[in-house]
Amino acid sequence: MKRKLLSAIMFGAMIPLMFACEEKQEEQVVGPASLAIQGAGAEAVNYTLTDQSPSVTVSVRAEAARISGNVLSIGFKVDLSMVEAYNQAHGTDYQSLPAEAFEMTVPSVILPRYNTVSSTSELRVNGPDIPENGTYVLPVTFDSIEGEENFTIEENRDILYVLITKDFPEDAKIRTYTLSEVPQFSRKGMHALCWLPDGNLAVSTVAGDPGYPHSVATVNPSTGENSVLVNTYGANWPYGLAVSDGILYIGYKSVGEVGSFDLSGTVPGDQSTVISGLNQVLDCAVDADGNLYVLCRGDLWNNHGRIYKYPAGEISGSNAEENLFVEFESRILCMEFDAAGDLIVYTAQGFYKVAKDGSSEPEYMFASGGGDVDGAALQAKFSDLYSFSLDPDGNMWIADFGAKKVKFVQKGEMEDYSDATVQTIVGEGTSLGTLAGGPRGIIVSEDGTEIYFGDENRYALHKIKVTFE
Repeated sequence: MKRKLLSAIMFGAMIPLMFACEEKQEEQVVGPASLAIQGAGAEAVNYTLTDQSPSVTVSVRAEAARISGNVLSIGFKVDLSMVEAYNQAHGTDYQSLPAEAFEMTVPSVILPRYNTVSSTSELRVNGPDIPENGTYVLPVTFDSIEGEENFTIEENRDILYVLITKDFPEDAKIRTYTLSEVPQFSRKGMHALCWLPDGNLAVSTVAGDPGYPHSVATVNPSTGENSVLVNTYGANWPYGLAVSDGILYIGYKSVGEVGSFDLSGTVPGDQSTVISGLNQVLDCAVDADGNLYVLCRGDLWNNHGRIYKYPAGEISGSNAEENLFVEFESRILCMEFDAAGDLIVYTAQGFYKVAKDGSSEPEYMFASGGGDVDGAALQAKFSDLYSFSLDPDGNMWIADFGAKKVKFVQKGEMEDYSDATVQTIVGEGTSLGTLAGGPRGIIVSEDGTEIYFGDENRYALHKIKVTFE
């Protein structure tokens, strides 16, 4: 009896909810859609291109003032014939942006049913292709709308005016980039890269081809000619590489060890363990004096990443506490020395600098994790940064595995990078295209004109060639 009474009460309580859901559904399907371009009708969107930030990706979205029960496919285009109307309305005399200086890399978007904002279209503008300094107009409007016949467009909200101001110094050297693949060489899970004394690259793989489940190879960066240096143990994941005095040091994440390999040897895999007793080894680096630094990430629960220092000539041991150099309260992921010999470390909270003598606490520099944001360095975010490399001018090249992008940090005048800028060079929305998988290891040549990185899903070793105009 109680069960029947309870069922009746529950059914009675559900009746109003059922009617409410029906009313809500009726309220949602109020089409046909009334559309606009997000940000159109107000002031123009302004971007300034400089020699430090020579390119920009403009995001364009459609929005619905009245939603629809249909899925709409919307295309955008640039219509330079609208520049004259803009000048007349605003009393300006701006020129049209040259056609060769822009590209609609993502021309179409989807506006899902019952939604008010579409996915994002992307318009790429390249400053070096603009012939002269000045302000240019780039009008963006609807090209096509499919999925509903009786849609309307809000008055005066169908054109997004984008103002592009080029402001390059007369003597500025503008970077241009070309992307290619190193021939012949292909491996899965390329993680770390370092330069060998003979000019070849050492490349570690954490889940390689059959026969090389985990290995370190030597690769000629020009021809792709390669061979295996070290066949590691099945359980050993080679995550960090560093070279000093003819010895290749290999940091193993899974077993918390560092192995050494004599580069004058001829037998692949002929290596020995020199450091043990560590936890989650992710990176290795050698300073100008031959001291070895070993980065241990820290666990996922109490964090506490650590860096250990092993003096030149004494690179061995199992008691890690004696060699502790610096400890962080967060996880740490990768490191490199700058031109002054100080250590730059990327952590879950961003980049930090550690004085080479370890005399002070780590000093925060810029950026943070948990996002994908370019622009001013202090506001920049990285999704899942695996490694970075410095060029001779102190600029950074970054492998953001989570964002599937390679990014460039242009160093300004401030040594703490507070005036630096972050720009995506390879990845979605760039002229060099997208990556099938995320990049892990990345390294810059000695003169800064060549950058090498691995693509996780394509098993390819890529090269970015930097030239200056």
